Amino acid sequence: MPLLSIILAVAKYAITRLANAACRVSSLQGEDMAATKTHRAPKSQPITTLEEIDEALLHTSLAHERNEHWHRWADALLDQRNRIARSGPARERRVIYPTEYRDGQ
Repeated sequence: MPLLSIILAVAKYAITRLANAACRVSSLQGEDMAATKTHRAPKSQPITTLEEIDEALLHTSLAHERNEHWHRWADALLDQRNRIARSGPARERRVIYPTEYRDGQ
């Protein structure tokens, strides 16, 4: 019988502690917690140059594990590279005729 009373006493203590913790958590306000944090990390800057995107693509291509997340990341980098390339200054297009190509060699 003493073993049963010890188990019941421990269970009652545990329930009381859980109820106390639940009451404290439910009374917390989000504003209170945000005010105590003094240092916030700066927001990340988006990649804005073709050189940065090319560097990110280089490091991405070196990854060994290529799962669905890797493919989505690589696709997003390539899409962003295409958007920036199209919005930038137009590249010079020059047509090389066969005779000009032969003369250059």
